[in-house]
Amino acid sequence: MKAHLLSVLLCASHYALAASEFVPLSETAQGQSLTGATLSNDSIFSNPASSAFSTTYSVDGTYAMPKTFAVSILDTQTSGIGGGLGYFRKGVDYSEDPLQGLRLALAGRASEVIGVGATAKLVWGPGRAGHDNFKDVDVGAIANLGMIMAGVTATN
Repeated sequence: MKAHLLSVLLCASHYALAASEFVPLSETAQGQSLTGATLSNDSIFSNPASSAFSTTYSVDGTYAMPKTFAVSILDTQTSGIGGGLGYFRKGVDYSEDPLQGLRLALAGRASEVIGVGATAKLVWGPGRAGHDNFKDVDVGAIANLGMIMAGVTATN
């Protein structure tokens, strides 16, 4: 039963991630398949747990034409709990106004092989039904088994 639930969660995490308001370029280029990979700054926007096994201090910026960019800072080097802050601005087809968002991520190791993380997010801008403004939390987990990594995310 537990193995069946895990496989459903692993398969569903791709579809939950596909509904995200912003997907980093590297993840878009790889078909949004990086849920179970060790990411640095992209973990703020994808799977918040995926930075749990890295030791880095990083500032990152991404620009994608037209009118879409993201900036972020990640620190997993100074303590056992890593933290990151990201901002994105994304042009949308159905409005002149951009979709914008802030994300605050925390990640850490629950054990030697399991990492967990959570991202609080605030998103504002045009929605399909008018002007939207929402706050919620995304959670993620990652298993690092050496040569095999598996991750799962739950996003709203």
